[in-house]
Amino acid sequence: MSVGCMDACCVSDETLEYLPLTQVGQTKVGRIDFNKPRVRRVTEVVLPLSTVPTGLTASELAKRCAP
Repeated sequence: MSVGCMDACCVSDETLEYLPLTQVGQTKVGRIDFNKPRVRRVTEVVLPLSTVPTGLTASELAKRCAP
């Protein structure tokens, strides 16, 4: 098990849904759209590896994300 304990999420489902649309005035704010398959796949790969003591490299991540 990679996560021993975890705080409850403090971001509502509605907030997560609208994060990709965030703007401040006319300026789009940097964001991650978890509705896109590629972003979702990277997230699925990164989360379990986030507790690896040696970390991971970009090339390792790319290999694990490859179809």
